[in-house]
Amino acid sequence: KSQSSKTGNDKTSIVVTTKNEEGALYSVLLPFNELSLNLTHITYRPSKKDKWHYSFFLDFEGHEDEGNVQKLFNQLNNLNAEVKILGSFPKAIT
Repeated sequence: KSQSSKTGNDKTSIVVTTKNEEGALYSVLLPFNELSLNLTHITYRPSKKDKWHYSFFLDFEGHEDEGNVQKLFNQLNNLNAEVKILGSFPKAIT
């Protein structure tokens, strides 16, 4: 639960849980495009809470304290979805 400070080369991980309905994933991904945030990883799993919901694990470039990332969180919170921020941390050096 420790928070990493911005390094300028960060990524953020979140989980978004949506209903299993047409266009749900599109609605989640649209703000990434609108805000020019680079999505680096996506995985999905059926939700443990409800069999009719899916959880999408998303990694993207940026730190949770940055302006565009805060805008992303606001837009995602306006969806009929549950958003959980797992954290921001420096990207691995490859």
